[in-house]
Amino acid sequence: MLVSGIERERIVKTSAGVGMLPLLSSELASNEAVDIGYAEFTPGLRSPVEGSAAHDADEIAYVLSGSIHCVSGGRLHTVHAGEVSYIPAGEAHYSYTDEGESCTLVYALVKTAAPSSVS
Repeated sequence: MLVSGIERERIVKTSAGVGMLPLLSSELASNEAVDIGYAEFTPGLRSPVEGSAAHDADEIAYVLSGSIHCVSGGRLHTVHAGEVSYIPAGEAHYSYTDEGESCTLVYALVKTAAPSSVS
């Protein structure tokens, strides 16, 4: 069993200004299928700064505090504290917080095996 917590001194800012902290990554767990982390979005922040991002894994996030807007699949979604979001692997998206509103969340990037073909 592995146990990991939020050690504030280990939080690293991305180029977009998001505070990120891996909580359980493939390097720690010997499991390339799951990465779990903590993220802090300050007021008025957009990630990525320009354009959008897409992952090779499904992204599941649970908002701990505040709220965040995410444009995913061409639609605007707002996720509030206590809610969960899901973005399928490969879907282009970006997130932002309003001025005066911050957001903290825990996320999991989960890679799923490609379906095998049956002959």
